Amino acid sequence: MRSNLMPAFIAFTLFTLILLYNSVYIVEQTETALVTQFGRPVNVVLEPGLKAKIPFIQTVEYFDNRLLEYAMPDEIEINASDERRIKLEAFLRWRITDPLAFARATRAMGSGSNRISATNQQLGNLLDSSLRQVI
Repeated sequence: MRSNLMPAFIAFTLFTLILLYNSVYIVEQTETALVTQFGRPVNVVLEPGLKAKIPFIQTVEYFDNRLLEYAMPDEIEINASDERRIKLEAFLRWRITDPLAFARATRAMGSGSNRISATNQQLGNLLDSSLRQVI
């Protein structure tokens, strides 16, 4: 009788461990988290620590809250107002202050490395146009 219960006990234990693993997440001190339920934002977590979520229904997306840096990959050549050519190397520093607004603004860009490369492209366009406007 005891040998018949052993596979059921192992399956139950394995299921419980998987459920427990998928119901908690950790927010580090250097990041914020956005909890979504079926793609809709439910909660923005700003405090670090061990948090709980509904397993398999809610997903967590992490955002870095440190100061981020973007450097232009190439020099920019700009014609100044006095017709002189100026070569510039530029960089900018930025931070995600509102993870929900950032996620909404970049949702169409995808996730992961696609979102980072698209954000860098947008930052490059913004930096280039701002420099041209000022010069």
